[in-house]
Amino acid sequence: MNLPGFFELTPEQRARWEKVRTGGRRRFVLIWGVLVFGGGLYIVSELLWYLLNPQGNQYIPEQRRLGIEVLVFIVHLIIGALFALLVWWHTEREYMKYPDRSRPTRSRA
Repeated sequence: MNLPGFFELTPEQRARWEKVRTGGRRRFVLIWGVLVFGGGLYIVSELLWYLLNPQGNQYIPEQRRLGIEVLVFIVHLIIGALFALLVWWHTEREYMKYPDRSRPTRSRA
């Protein structure tokens, strides 16, 4: 589903995306997905958890707290990577929808 005008790339966005895509998908996913989105999401969720739950994790045994925190951290990083892949896929689709006329296009044969 595509909302009219919502995801269309402007010329400025196309130029910026051309720079981003030269770095490659792996770099985009690692930096923007894992570090920025996943790491940021983890930090915000942990801050909210401790602000909204001042007693902490009293009901979780001490031996399991570190393991649970590591698992939560890894899940946030995976969510960030999946989100970045989704953004990459969608932006590439929009980018390829209207290819630059100055470069030869790939045939779909």
